[in-house]
Amino acid sequence: KLDGGRLSFTDELPAGTFTKTLQDIHVSLRKFQLAGGEPAALDFGFATPAGESLEHQGSVALAPLKAAGSLTLAGFDLANPKPYLAAALPGGEVVSGRFDGKIAYDVAQAAGGDPKVKLKADTLAVKDVGVRLKGDKAPLVKLGLLEVRDADVDLAARKVTVGELNSKSARVALVRDKQGDLNAAKLAGTPVAPSKPARAAPAAKGGPDWQVEVRRVALDDWGVRVEDRTLAPSVVLNAEPMSLKIDGLSTARGSKAKLNLQAAINKRGKVGVGGTLGLAPLAANLDLDLKTVDLAMLQPYVT
Repeated sequence: KLDGGRLSFTDELPAGTFTKTLQDIHVSLRKFQLAGGEPAALDFGFATPAGESLEHQGSVALAPLKAAGSLTLAGFDLANPKPYLAAALPGGEVVSGRFDGKIAYDVAQAAGGDPKVKLKADTLAVKDVGVRLKGDKAPLVKLGLLEVRDADVDLAARKVTVGELNSKSARVALVRDKQGDLNAAKLAGTPVAPSKPARAAPAAKGGPDWQVEVRRVALDDWGVRVEDRTLAPSVVLNAEPMSLKIDGLSTARGSKAKLNLQAAINKRGKVGVGGTLGLAPLAANLDLDLKTVDLAMLQPYVT
């Protein structure tokens, strides 16, 4: 048993220095046996000076391998690991954001068999996220909330089920410059040609196709601003506020989801899209409703 531990970690990386301090570290392992018997109780956790915390409660057995438990994470700073994110976002940076989550897991492996892993996320949420291009002051993306609820993952069955996917208060600012390049593409940085041909990935083991189901999607108070500077004067399309509701989205063959999209266009116009959407095969039956949308802004594209 360990209580009141403290650990400071520093990692010198090409993109910068990452520093983290863990405090109030506690670990408890009770009734542990190398083989046979009941699983041992394993609890651990820590906090950080920034208010982040992680708590684990569960059990573990080695022979046969069996582990189950839950992880609760609160307040994790998404901007702090910038040196690690630099490779994924060479042309941009995460300037703000927090992550909270509660995840349960169950792992079992019989002698000589493959491990069976099941995950269940009661909630996974990122809040107050800001992403901007390097050198810019204004954010490219602002996200108030992105939340996943009641998600289940069964690796053996290759199945993912999500009860709800919710998002609120998002803004995206896209700009096409005079050379025709989109600003969002700069997040990936300058492409580098590989020095050697990439090796083919080994063939995956046979099994059923992955099946993904999202029972409900709800995006509220989204906004997308697109400015095209290849034209003079530039053309601006601002879809704000925008909401999207989808019920029954699935990759199961023949399934159809109900979709409803509502958006205000440049403050005066309104666009509505409603109907059904299928992913396997890809098909849609949608109705389009336009009200007082100024089509004159599209004139430069047709002359």
